[in-house]
Order: sequence, then structure tokens, then C-alpha cells
Amino acid sequence: MNRSARHSTGEIVISVREGEAKVRLRLVFDAVEEYRFQRRPGPGLVRLKEVKIGSFDGLIYFNLDAYPDDAPPGIHDFRASDAFIGARILNWEIVPRRPKPPEKS
Repeated sequence: MNRSARHSTGEIVISVREGEAKVRLRLVFDAVEEYRFQRRPGPGLVRLKEVKIGSFDGLIYFNLDAYPDDAPPGIHDFRASDAFIGARILNWEIVPRRPKPPEKS
């Protein structure tokens, strides 16, 4: 179904680890205007090493395959990515951990 940008939504769930702390985040992008998720031939799936977020001209950009760089990212850095999304609204929430199943006796 073809929808207008204001009705387009994208959802990404990621696990984030800092030291020993680990959390799952659900990111919901509303009013999506730009995106690309392209898998090229080559190496298999890998863990994300660098993720960038930026805001340009009223859009929030999220880049899942960013290169480490000391300079602040520009809009061209997001659009050159193989895995990015740009939307007007970003909501997020921490996804609760699933309870461990009881051990069988």
C-alpha cells in the first residue's frame, strides 16, 4: 500500500551494551520520509560498532552502519549509508526483559 510520509512508520529494536549493563530499546519512527536498508554481498551479519543520530531540516536521522569519525556527521553521511532512516518523530522505550523459563526438575 502506498502511504503518504505522514502515515509512514518504521520500528527498530536494538540491544545496547555499555560495560556490564545491557538493555533493549524499541525505536519507533513516525512520518518517515527517507530510508534505506540494503544488504550488499560480502561478509555475513556483524554486530553494530557505530550508530549515529542527527537532526537536519526537521528530520531525525538514525544510521546503523556509521563509520567512526571525530567530526560531527552531516546529512550526506546518513544518506550515503546502507542502513538509515529519516523521520519527523522518534519515540523510544526500554523493552522489558523476558522472564526466564522455570527450570525443569
